Amino acid sequence: MEWTEAHDLILAKEVRASEPWIFKPRTVDQGKVWNATTDRLNDETSVKFQVKKNVQEHFKLLLDKFKAKLSGADIEDSEMDILMEEISEKWEEAEASDLSCTSKEKADSVFVRKVKIFRRV
Repeated sequence: MEWTEAHDLILAKEVRASEPWIFKPRTVDQGKVWNATTDRLNDETSVKFQVKKNVQEHFKLLLDKFKAKLSGADIEDSEMDILMEEISEKWEEAEASDLSCTSKEKADSVFVRKVKIFRRV
């Protein structure tokens, strides 16, 4: 499939809506988010998508290009640049504050710690 600017914009909107950064990288949960994103793109009617598994890779390339663009020049006020800036900031915040795991995982880890403490007593 040949990616166009229209495809890239729709992909960025889907990524922002699905928030894959809230899950740890390379986990089943994050994989499910990317698979669901791929399915939604293939169901898109305004632009024809025929993607399989390269959605995550293509988005990473878009994000890398955007970050390189940030270091070299001012960003434009285009819809794509605004979306990519928002996504980039959220992804960096999640990585920095370790918010990249789900509430269930956090609850499970708290439960495990409490059980270990309880067993010591």
